[in-house]
Amino acid sequence: LTLSKTALMNGLMEKMNEELVKDGVIKEPVPLEDLCAADVWSHEVFSWYQHTGEIDRIRDSDKTFIYQLRPLLEVKELSKPKEEHAVTDDVFGRPKRTRKYNLDLATLTRLNKDDDWQVELEKYTQTPTLLYSLFNQKRATNEERLQFYKKLETFIDLCHKEIAEEETTGTKRSRDGSESEEKVADSESLAMTEQLQGLLD
Repeated sequence: LTLSKTALMNGLMEKMNEELVKDGVIKEPVPLEDLCAADVWSHEVFSWYQHTGEIDRIRDSDKTFIYQLRPLLEVKELSKPKEEHAVTDDVFGRPKRTRKYNLDLATLTRLNKDDDWQVELEKYTQTPTLLYSLFNQKRATNEERLQFYKKLETFIDLCHKEIAEEETTGTKRSRDGSESEEKVADSESLAMTEQLQGLLD
């Protein structure tokens, strides 16, 4: 493909679409919103480009791929909130928890890499090997796993409670109030932290 040095990434994708249709690889162009250009290094996505980014950011040594993503319209449809009474837990038959807070993509990627989410959870346990034992079929029973599940629900409720209180009062995050207000906020946060620490054991 031949493009101007000042061309943008969406121009590259449009040109690629034209060539793929012309060569008969695809019947119709893929919507630009469903495409993403990314640099791959050591078999992992190292970085990705905005559609409005300039193509001269791509260096000769870069290995840049253009991926076709799951259609954006389909993702939006799946993201629509469902009726709460119709959503139940397939395992326990109880209403599923609504996701109150969505993690950003970078955090999700970090937590999903090599099961780092387990490392994060273990920060709140007094026994570092607790999760390893629970998920080992020979070292824990289903009853023990269910007990842990209930504790985990309580843990999540306390986390949501703390966040809700911070968003309501604004004392801890903004720290715009007086010194006494800050001390109150810090003491409340410390009390909540003590509740959380060791809760999963």
